[in-house]
Amino acid sequence: IKCVKFGLGAVRQVGVKGALCLLIERTCWEIMRQAHRYEMYCRPKRIFILRHGESEGNVDKSLFETMPDHLHNLTPTGVEQARRVGRKLKEIVGDESVYFQVSPYLRTRQTLQHILESFNVDMAGKDLRRLQPGGGGGGG
Repeated sequence: IKCVKFGLGAVRQVGVKGALCLLIERTCWEIMRQAHRYEMYCRPKRIFILRHGESEGNVDKSLFETMPDHLHNLTPTGVEQARRVGRKLKEIVGDESVYFQVSPYLRTRQTLQHILESFNVDMAGKDLRRLQPGGGGGGG
């Protein structure tokens, strides 16, 4: 079937196959238009890349000899850094939906936990690796 690009008034001229082709073409066009609108809606407005707050390993390099890297905690300074970043992020994004991607290292999850204090997210019993956009999350 060869598609013919005519207006709806031309359906009689192109016959049933042509009308079917025209209908398929218009349907495909509408699907593509809606998909583009959805893509534009879902695309992030901005992306922030953050590093964890100060960790025990940042302060005492000898800890890397005795403790696995992924188990280093935040220091009190690191906790305050994370809280400060959380307040600043909340100030920037306001009530917009937010998605956080976090590594499994303890210090990065602790950083996120303190950042989320500014977003009024109750983290009790939630798995920080499974948070959903907007602050929802999986059970722990």
